[in-house]
Parts: sequence; C-alpha cells; structure tokens
Amino acid sequence: MINRLKLTMLLAFMAICFPLFSQNLSVQAPRVVAVGERFSVVFSAEGSKVEDFKWEPGGDFNLVWGPVAGYSTSYVNNNGKSSRTETHTFSYVIEAKKEGRCSIPSASAVISGKECSSSEVSIEVIAASAPSSGGSTSGETSSGQTSRTSSDDVFISLSLNKKKVVVGEPIIATLKLYTNADLSGVESPQFPVFNGFWSQEIDAPVNLDFQRENVGGRLYQSALLRRYMIIPQQSGSLVIEPAEMVAVVIERNSPRGGASIFDSFFDNYQSIRKRLRTESITVDVSPLPSGAPESFKGGVGKFSMEVSVNKDTLKTHEAATLNVSITGTGNIVLTEPPQVSFPADFESYDVKTLSYGNSGKNPLTSGVRSYEYPFIPRSTGTFDLEPVEYTYYDIQSRKYVTLRSKPIRLTVLQGEEDKGGVFAPGVNRQSVKNLNEDIRFIATGEPGFRRSGHFFIASPAFYILTGAVIAVFAIVLAAGRKLIKRNSDLVSVRNRKATKMALKRLHAAGEYLKGGMYSAFYEELHKALLGYVSDKLSMAAVDMTKENIAGGLAGRGVDESTRDAFLGLIDACEFARYSPDAGNDAMQNHYNEAVNVISKIDGMIKARKNGRSGGVRTAVLVFALAVAGAGTVHAESAADNPMDAWAAANADYEDGDWAGAIEKYGSVLSAGYESDRLYYNMGNAYYKSGNLPYAILNYERALKLNPSFEDARNNLEMANGFTVDRIEKVPDFILKTWVDNLGLSMSSDGWAVLFIVLFAASAVVFLIFFFVRAVRAGKAALFVTGTVLFVFSLISLSFSFARKADYMSEDYGIVVSAVSSVRSSPSDENTKSLFVLHEGTKVEILEVLGDWSKVEIADGRQGWMEGKDIETI
Repeated sequence: MINRLKLTMLLAFMAICFPLFSQNLSVQAPRVVAVGERFSVVFSAEGSKVEDFKWEPGGDFNLVWGPVAGYSTSYVNNNGKSSRTETHTFSYVIEAKKEGRCSIPSASAVISGKECSSSEVSIEVIAASAPSSGGSTSGETSSGQTSRTSSDDVFISLSLNKKKVVVGEPIIATLKLYTNADLSGVESPQFPVFNGFWSQEIDAPVNLDFQRENVGGRLYQSALLRRYMIIPQQSGSLVIEPAEMVAVVIERNSPRGGASIFDSFFDNYQSIRKRLRTESITVDVSPLPSGAPESFKGGVGKFSMEVSVNKDTLKTHEAATLNVSITGTGNIVLTEPPQVSFPADFESYDVKTLSYGNSGKNPLTSGVRSYEYPFIPRSTGTFDLEPVEYTYYDIQSRKYVTLRSKPIRLTVLQGEEDKGGVFAPGVNRQSVKNLNEDIRFIATGEPGFRRSGHFFIASPAFYILTGAVIAVFAIVLAAGRKLIKRNSDLVSVRNRKATKMALKRLHAAGEYLKGGMYSAFYEELHKALLGYVSDKLSMAAVDMTKENIAGGLAGRGVDESTRDAFLGLIDACEFARYSPDAGNDAMQNHYNEAVNVISKIDGMIKARKNGRSGGVRTAVLVFALAVAGAGTVHAESAADNPMDAWAAANADYEDGDWAGAIEKYGSVLSAGYESDRLYYNMGNAYYKSGNLPYAILNYERALKLNPSFEDARNNLEMANGFTVDRIEKVPDFILKTWVDNLGLSMSSDGWAVLFIVLFAASAVVFLIFFFVRAVRAGKAALFVTGTVLFVFSLISLSFSFARKADYMSEDYGIVVSAVSSVRSSPSDENTKSLFVLHEGTKVEILEVLGDWSKVEIADGRQGWMEGKDIETI
C-alpha cells in the first residue's frame, strides 16, 4: 500500500517541476523531496540527432532505475509557415540519501554535432516523515480499521510578510491551502476581513495550482488561494479576522476482518467535509511622526519624482500639460497628487492620474504613478512655475523626505485671437468691439466744489433752517392767534399800521426822489407825514390843524423839538408844492429829515407806552429805511484756487494731455475739495489714458456723491464692458430694488433740500388749516395734504441720511491689481486660492484684518484679498 502511495505521488510530482535550460539540454526535477523518497529526473534535448548522452547521479542520490529514452515530434503552423520540433528525453528514478541541500549533477550529450550540458539543479531534501494515523491517504490498521484524515493533513494558513509597520506601510498577506490528503475540492470560502486596512487582491487564481512545500520538516502540497496587499489606515493593534472554508476530503474504507490479497479490489470511498480556519493575526501599527510638511501626500516607502512640461514655449489660449511622475516602492496606489501652483492668470483643470507597474514586480507596491496637470495661459510673458514639492515617509530611515523639482520657465507668446485687440500684460483682455460710440465728454460748467466729507444734512445750516421752519411755524401760529384777537379793535389796527403806511409812502417818495420828480416827491412826502399823524393819533382830517397835531404829539410823549421839526416839515412840503424847484439836495435833506422825525416820534410813543427805550427799534427802523432809500449792496466772492485748477485740468483734457489733467484734478482733491463732476472728469481722463480700474473707481465715486448723475452712469457701463470678469449678480427682492432705486434718484443734499421744502410746505398747509375759514371738506383736505407732506418730508430725510451713510462707509471697492487671487484665509501660507479676480471688478468689503480684506462678489462667493489690491470707493 505504501509503495503504491509513493508511486502515485511520484507520478503526480513529475508534472510539478521546473525547467532549467543550458543551450538545448534541460532538466526537470521536484524542488523538495524526502530522504528515501523516489522521484523522477527527466533530461530533454531538442534536436534531430542526439548522441553520447551521459549522466551520473552523484554521491547524494541512489539510482533506482533508468535511463528510459523517449522521442517526440511536434509541428507548429504559424501564419502558413510550418515548423517541426524533435525532442529526445532521458528519464531516471532516484532517491536521496541524506538531508540538506543536494545538487543533481549536470548531464552532457552531443546534439546535432554540438556538445551540450545541462545545469546543476539544487534540491531541498528533508527528513522522512513517519506515517500518522491520518496519512496522506487513508490507511488501514492490522485489524482492518479505516484511518481518518487529521488536522495536520489539511489546513489553511494566512501569512504576513511583516507584522510591525507604520500607518501607510504596505503588507503582503498570503492565504494558502496545505494538504497531504486526497482533496476533491473546497466549498464555502470566507476570505479574511481587513478592518482598519485598505486592501486589494494581488492574486486570485481560478484553478488551484499545487506545489510541493516544506512545512515544519514535512512535505505538503500547497496551493495559493489569495494574495492581498493591505495598507493600515490607523495606528494601534489591528486584528485580522480568520478566514474559513470547507475542504472535501476523499477517504477509503476497507472491509473489516482478516487481510486478503483481494481486499484492494473491494475498497469503497467516501467524501468527508472538514472545516478549515486560520488563526487571528494582530498587526502592530505605529503612527507616523508628527510635524509632517504640508507637501506630505500620504506616501510611505521609497520614491523619486520627475517633473516636466510637454512644451515650454506656447501661445495664449493654447493647452499644455505639466507631468509629475512618482516612481518607487511603497503605498504608491494611495498617494495623492502633489500641489502645483500656476500663475494667477493660468487656467488649470482637473488632474489626471495614470499608474504603471514595474515589470516582474507587484504593480500595487512598486511602479510609476503619473499625474497630468492640464493648463491654459491667458496672457503673454515669461512665467516661472514654482518648484513642485513632494514629501514621503522613508520606512528605512524613519523620517520624512522632501523631493523638490527645479523651477520651470514658460514663454507664452501672443495667440492669433489676441491680435488687433486691447492687450495688457498679465491680464486676459477681450477684443475691443467697435460700438460706434465713445464715453461722454467731461463736465465743463460749474463744478459745485465742496469740502470733502461735507454734507448739507446734519450741517449747522441744515439745523438752522429746520429750526427756523419750526420757529417760524410756532411764531406765526402764536402771532396769528394774537393777530386775530387784535384785529377786532379797529382803532388799534389803524394805530399799528401807521408806521407801516408811512414807510410805504416814504418808499414811494424815495422813488420820486431818485427820478428827480420834484412835485410828486413833495406831494407824496406830505401825504406820508399827515397820514402818519392821522393814523397814530386817530385824528380825522378836518381836525388836523397845527395846534391839534402839536397837542396830540405832546400827549403821546413827543418832545417839543421833535414836534417843531415835524410841523416844520409839513410847512416845507406845502411851501415846495407852490414854489420853484429847489434842487435835488433840498429834496434829499427833506427826505432824510422826514425819516428821522417819524422814527423819533414812533420811538418816543412806543417808549412811553412800553416803559422802555425805543433805541434799538429806532436803530433797526433807521437801518431798514436807509436800505430802502439807498438800495442793497451785494458782495462778490473772489475766484478761488480750485477753480483755476479745474479750468486748467479741463484744458489739458481737451488737448489730449490725460496725465496732466489727472494731476490737476488730483490737486483739487488734495486741497480738500470734491464734487461729482470732479470725480467724473477724473474717470474720463483715466479711461482715455487706458487705466481702466481707476476710471471705474472714479465713476463709482461720482455716482456715490450723486446717484442721479446720468453721464457718469453711462460711462461706467461702457468701462465695465471691458472688464475681464463676468459675474452673475444674485437678484434682490423686488421691493428692496425699488426702494434702492428711489433712494439713488437724488444725492444726499438733494434729499435734504427736498426735506426742507416739504417740511416747510407742510407747516404752511397746517398754518392755512388753522387760520383760513373754509367749509368742513376744505379743512379736511388741508389736514390730509399737510400730513402727507410731513410724511414725505420724513422719507426724504431718511433717504438723505442713508445716502450720506453710504458715502461715508467703505463697504465697496474696486480691484486695481491686474490679477489678484482670492484665498480661503488671510494668509499666503497654509491657504488655498479659491478664485481669481481681475482689475476693474467691484467687490463688497465685509471685514478688514491687518493687510487683508474679506470680500464678497456679486454672485455671493467670498474670500480674502490683500488690501493693496483693492481701492475703496
């Protein structure tokens, strides 16, 4: 029985051997054998004629039998061409004498007239294993009992090439089946679960390929079930759960009783299912050292890097690729692409990843991982790509290693589509379209200068006017009520109007005086004197004799000299009416004397009535009459320096000297003056000089002072048409848009003036409501009108304050740098570039932190920009 087993194993192992060629003579033999085990050694020679074959087994092996010569011929037809191969074989059966590493000597032969020899073959010889109760096949005892397969005869094993690693270090896990039993197959395999590991199968054979293998000094038939690459993703003690499967073993049963030579013909076989299970394996995973550089992308192993571009000279809008190749051994399949920084005006796209395995090695642990970075330059010039850095953890040296490439210089030439258009270095300019129009001309009239930051709203003049409206309203209301009461006394009314009527007649006399009308002058002066005394003394015309006039004035407290002067004037008027023209000087003297006498009489009467001096009122009255007689004097302000600079700047603009105009406009601003027209003209000068961002900035400032400035709005729209960035604005709520547009229809000063007008109008309407006698419906209409005017005045006031607040705020700015990166945080380090803005784009400034500003663009995206790249409006 044992001999049959050995013969069966021998024939099976003859197919499981390896060829070693030396020219045309090869040898086939098993890798592992046991002491005393017989095995076959076959020599093969290719050729039509083989002669003088010689071989000796040497001192390590005994020759059992052989040689046995064989011959075969094979034909191959390849693309219509036939070829024939003749093979001669020489077979031997030998057995090893001792343990250890033994060599099968080389053989020699003459093949087609040429002497050839084979290579020596090294074979591992192990000690002969004693048969167990469950040997390689089921054996029977002397009593005829059937032996069973033990756990040592068939089992599965999971082995790792290392059990102490760091996070990210690759491990090779191999799952094998070992047997010395007769297997018909395996069922219900449950492969290991690698919790805490990234895993991928390397080998997953469909058919089991058994090879001889020495396990603990015992020969087994082993077959690879699975081979994995696993990479720990966390530190600590990670446990690999067991793998399980069911092996179907064929066992032979012999009949009980005495042995017989016919027993082997009556044996029967049965299939036994054995559950196989590996042991749990614990892997100790250490964390990576702290302080990993920013360029560390998870690589653990040994790597090298190569960086190149497919072209170093290209044109604008032409695509190119930056290639980064990482080569080496380790967890190359899990490495992330290194960070590549392109110039701000380069458009970059998604990175493409390619992997290439090394020939003869595991592609998951060794090979090349290539990254392609597509990009398109949008402007001309010479650009230096920053060095690419890639950091990995070197397992052998136990430290981080940083690979750094050299800078790459790119030359970008102007593309065909840019020719003929407006071009600015470092920024992508669109071709200027011919719109058959230009920006509107500068403002040449009155500039309307005012001190920077000065507004009518909340100014002293504003408060004075507002207070005056309120005071006048209160005074008129109180005076009106009092006047109504006083007007009921006709005598008092006439007395109060005496001075007013006298002044009116004196004013008419003064006009006659200026015209040199002698008779008319004295006629009017006479009426003024008699009318005054008649109204003041309540005296009828028939009673107006000199004696009655003198007595009445004396009774009112007028002194004698003033009485005599008054009566003398009456006599002079009466005399002059019937005498020749005495000249203009006499007329002027009589006019002045009449003014003084009436003023004195009025003052004395009031002083006596009120018990106080009338000196102040007299002085005021004299001044008023003097102004009435002498006319009004108007003051003229001298020309100011800002006006001279304004005129000179406008002249430079008309002459095409844009730089000179900008300088002179700027000198006005430096002197502390500003106006919407000044900013508008500066914007035009910047636009003509090609400075687009500052043109937009000054148009925005002009509209900030005067939102209804139509010329500035038109030129701003044209300038914005040449900016690079096209941003879709997030629409506002329709009601908010309507209110904002209404508020922007006038400047802050315009709304403040409108407030004063509406407020005063409401006061007037309410005064009319109080004093005018009307039907009930008319009174109601007056009240509603006054209320509406008052509400509208408050709305105007709120708009005025809002426009002022908008001007004083620094919430918006214009990008003045050709290209500016908007970053995720206020720093150039440890931050990402979110998007790129170009000059002329309007941004909202949300926050300022040191030299950085947090901005938001019209579509809602936010980020941080350097403050030097923004100019506040």
